[in-house]
Amino acid sequence: MTVLWIKSLLTTGLLVLAVAQALTQLQLRGRIPQLLPVSKKALRAWHKWGGDLCLLLVIVIALICIQTQGWRTYDLRGTAHIIVGTLAGLLLLLKVLIARGRRRWLARLGGWLGLVIGLSIAGVWTSSALWYFLFSLGWV
Repeated sequence: MTVLWIKSLLTTGLLVLAVAQALTQLQLRGRIPQLLPVSKKALRAWHKWGGDLCLLLVIVIALICIQTQGWRTYDLRGTAHIIVGTLAGLLLLLKVLIARGRRRWLARLGGWLGLVIGLSIAGVWTSSALWYFLFSLGWV
């Protein structure tokens, strides 16, 4: 297994976790039918720990990227990947800090931050893992 393959798998796992985070939050707010037959208290706890796991994965992936690839960029895809990845990491850290320390801000900012974080993670996945998988198949 190469480092790029491991990074792509971790990023794909992060994307799956981000989608699960979105679905649990939508269920908590009553915007979608009940997908998981668990109490709201358990779902909130799962969402909280899922956010922590997302942050941990972002940090691990970023460290692997920086260690193996450095800060150099060769094309627009690489530059976009760095910008969107940094945005995802910083906003995710901000949301976790708000959820832990400024709960009253969460009602106003939590949904919007979650949306931007999710889209950023999807952008990072598209510019890295999807590109790598398509490149490995010879489609790019």
